Amino acid sequence: MEQVSLGIEGAEHLIERGIIRGNAYLLKGAPGTGKTTFGIQFIYNGALKFNEPGIILTFEQFPQQLYTDSLKFGWDLKEMETQNRLRVLFSSPSVLLDSSNGNILRSVVNEIGAKRIYVDSLAHIKSADSRDPSRVNIYRILNLIKGCGLTALFADEENANSQGFEDFLFDGVIRLSYKPYGVWGRGRTIEVIKSRGQGHLSGEHSFHICDKGIVVYPHLTVDGKKPDFGDERVSLGVSKMDKLLGGGLLKGTSCVVSGASGLGKSLLGMQFLAVGAQKGENGLYVSIEEHPEDRIRFSRGFSFNFPNLVSKGLISFLYRAPVDLDFYELSCAIRKSCEEKPISRLLFDSVSTLAVRIAQEQQFRDLMYLLVDYLKSRGITILLTDETRELFEQPFISTHGISSIVDTAILMRYVEVNARMYRVFTILKSRGTPHSKDVVSYEISKEGIVAVSYTHLT
Repeated sequence: MEQVSLGIEGAEHLIERGIIRGNAYLLKGAPGTGKTTFGIQFIYNGALKFNEPGIILTFEQFPQQLYTDSLKFGWDLKEMETQNRLRVLFSSPSVLLDSSNGNILRSVVNEIGAKRIYVDSLAHIKSADSRDPSRVNIYRILNLIKGCGLTALFADEENANSQGFEDFLFDGVIRLSYKPYGVWGRGRTIEVIKSRGQGHLSGEHSFHICDKGIVVYPHLTVDGKKPDFGDERVSLGVSKMDKLLGGGLLKGTSCVVSGASGLGKSLLGMQFLAVGAQKGENGLYVSIEEHPEDRIRFSRGFSFNFPNLVSKGLISFLYRAPVDLDFYELSCAIRKSCEEKPISRLLFDSVSTLAVRIAQEQQFRDLMYLLVDYLKSRGITILLTDETRELFEQPFISTHGISSIVDTAILMRYVEVNARMYRVFTILKSRGTPHSKDVVSYEISKEGIVAVSYTHLT
């Protein structure tokens, strides 16, 4: 069974090894969801990258419009036509079906040696002949295309009046959507509904339309057995904190640091990355709060020389502005960073900013679980920061319900003792580690976070 790449970045993760050669797939979606872009990219990249000439068969858009629109993505369809690697065929279903058993299509297939076809759209086929049921017309087109040995992608408008029988006639069904995303706007998603004879990644996945066409950002998945580091420990960069944890975090585990603004959560994260980088361990700083240049600037006042470690490439930044954040795109960028360089430590700053973009708490927790699980499968030790709103009231371990998916939880907070403010931290949990639950006072000095005394509060 031969597989065919869709030619769309990220899509190879959705359908196992690509779609099956010679099969026909239905691409469903409302107007504006990106069906035409998807279809043309399937044909163009098939010809350009895989030496598989293709046909764009359109029943509604004039070729000149397709030529113009495609140039916005750098796809010169006319040039590809002069090279006999592509053909844009403008016709009607009735002409195509009545042309001596499909001679029009067969002649184009033979002329360029076509392997792929994109048909836009199924709605015109269903309405081609009032004398025949629409199912018959679709069967006739499908038989013609499969008889030519083409791997096909059909576009179809999805609306409340869709009859639904089309899904049964095709070997695979892919749905594109463009719908409200939280309170910030709209987001594009892709979902493989079925793919006959092969496995596929279930659920909705994000995709963007950018200057190079469609890029898909699938869910993270974990393959294989997680590494076992035994009792090996990883320093947080604060000696007292390491001591309370029995020598530091267990390598390859996750830790959340929670607390109100100004307590030094991000500073602790930078110390965590710095102490690893000083040992030659690569660190990744995922920031969705402050720009990397600001973080580097603010860190210059501390002695652990964070800017120098960044300049040496031992610490890398991955930044996304909160207003434009797409978790699926971010998680794919994290995966790419981890594949390009052996990352040992990762700081995610902060999960509270991410939670604002994902309105449903259960969905947020599920996505964070997938991210943490993926990183742990690569043996990466993870530190996440989470901002809580409490300053002097009863603090929470986390305001976003992620404490159950991490291995260690550290709470940082303010306390008032004898008319003086103190910063303190407590180890609330640490799986697999007998740890102290003392309340420890700390200061922020030139060395960074330094624990100064044990303060037992009642």
